[in-house]
Amino acid sequence: LVCVWVAVDYFILRWLTYLQRIAQLYAAGRLDLVPQRARKAPREVARLAAVMEQMAASLDEQRTELAEAVDQRSGLLREIHHRVKNNLQVIVSLLNLQSGRISDPAAAEALMDARRRINALALVHRSLYETDDLRFIEVSPFLKDLIGNLAEVLVGHDSTIAVDVECDDLALSPDQAAPMALFVTEAVTNAFKH
Repeated sequence: LVCVWVAVDYFILRWLTYLQRIAQLYAAGRLDLVPQRARKAPREVARLAAVMEQMAASLDEQRTELAEAVDQRSGLLREIHHRVKNNLQVIVSLLNLQSGRISDPAAAEALMDARRRINALALVHRSLYETDDLRFIEVSPFLKDLIGNLAEVLVGHDSTIAVDVECDDLALSPDQAAPMALFVTEAVTNAFKH
């Protein structure tokens, strides 16, 4: 029995313990690790180690491909947000040109309101392509930019009105940020007007 126990320990258990440690290292992300000692193991254990090494290499390759795909996707999304922002700025410019031809004050004010709303949406897209994480917009710097832009347009540089933005650190998704930007634009515009 002692001989059997020693043989099982020497030929099987110590190699299984070694492969278990290798598997734990693979699970921790060390996919580049090569189980060198397993080459001296019995044939079945050596084959198992080779299969584990192939699996790790395959996982490492897939992880690299996924990282490249994510980087490419992020770059494309940034480009899309940049182009949307530019297109919105073109629309604002067209509205500026049109407002110069309008003599009716109510129509000019309606165009100005439309420009402010479009600028708010353009700021959402600018914030998205300038951020590291395209899933969220940091609300505090976004609101400071938005309200600062609105204050500059609505009252100019010679105003006695001081604008101070206090906001907790939180992030919103683009689907939440766009309606919030429109709401803040309306609220701030009304506050300056009245």
